[in-house]
Amino acid sequence: MRGRLILIIVLSALAFGFAGLNWSEVTRTAPLSFGLVVSEGSVGLVLLTLLAVTLICFLISSGAQETRHQIDYGKNQRTLQVQRDLADKAETSRYIELQKQLEAMSQSLATRLRDIETRIDDRVTRVQGVPVATTYDPDATRPHVKL
Repeated sequence: MRGRLILIIVLSALAFGFAGLNWSEVTRTAPLSFGLVVSEGSVGLVLLTLLAVTLICFLISSGAQETRHQIDYGKNQRTLQVQRDLADKAETSRYIELQKQLEAMSQSLATRLRDIETRIDDRVTRVQGVPVATTYDPDATRPHVKL
């Protein structure tokens, strides 16, 4: 876009420079036909005016297009940021859910371990006839058995 704009401005400057160098010919009057009306005027000035109007229209159109592009870009960036935030929240939620599941599983395993210890203690008591005192430490890797 920027290259095209520079090319058009350079070509327009060359056209206006050429007209400036040949100003006496550009301003020479001649009969001009506008369809139904014939008038005296300068062909060069009419063409230069049309060129200037075309250039101004192009610059306004180009500026409006660039403005629309910048607005759309900003909207897309805001939408992407909202989507990123939602994804971050969902990921955090999944981690919290996973942590809760792991804690519940840990509690379940600790309960099962206590049940197994109790059953083992009962069996040892039945076999030996001596009560066994066990202490369960959830942070320890193995229960401590005191005989």
